[in-house]
Amino acid sequence: MGWFSSVVNAVRGVVRDIVNIVEEIVGFVIGGLSSLFLFWMRKKIRIRVCVLHRKGGKPLASVAEVQSSLARMDALLRSKYNTKILTYGAPHIYLIPQAAPDSALTIECAFSGYLKEFGEAGAFYSDFADNIPLVCPVTVFVIESVTNEGNQWRGCSSGLLTNFVVVTPTGLNDDTTLTHEVSHACMLFHRKKKTNLMNHSASRGTNITGWQKWWFRASRHVNYW
Repeated sequence: MGWFSSVVNAVRGVVRDIVNIVEEIVGFVIGGLSSLFLFWMRKKIRIRVCVLHRKGGKPLASVAEVQSSLARMDALLRSKYNTKILTYGAPHIYLIPQAAPDSALTIECAFSGYLKEFGEAGAFYSDFADNIPLVCPVTVFVIESVTNEGNQWRGCSSGLLTNFVVVTPTGLNDDTTLTHEVSHACMLFHRKKKTNLMNHSASRGTNITGWQKWWFRASRHVNYW
């Protein structure tokens, strides 16, 4: 990648972050207030899943695996957040035909990993993660690996700064990682209790607090339409 492409990707990344932050602030004010009075109404979150592969390799997950994972997440979202999944994109489960760059296949879930948003990986993700005003869907990328200080993780999210999350095949196929990462995208943070859905451990439970439910439903990604 030449210096000009690097500059363009960095500028595009900054613009994306600014737009995401502004949308989150506006969405939080509207969503937060409406959730106080319309707490009983089921909300919606739009999800697309894009599966990556390395050059010469196979897709990291099958359509059937993604469908099963989305079904598990939909059941959790309905029972915990009174929110259901609406799929978006054509197709909403997309086995990306072109090989992904190495930088997009492996992520360090730390500040150094977030900086990839301004490089080749961020540019690649942005080609498939649409930012639709007033809807703000979340795109899930299935990638090879997520690490943190040498430890293998199952997923990662940069919260309000991006409109996508990443999960590994292992994270996609367990019971809670996908919902956990999407909850991060909706501004929820880690909790210490092992029984809480936002506990860092892969053996976490599925409990949430009333405050977590309200906060999730106030996110720009979650709406009534």
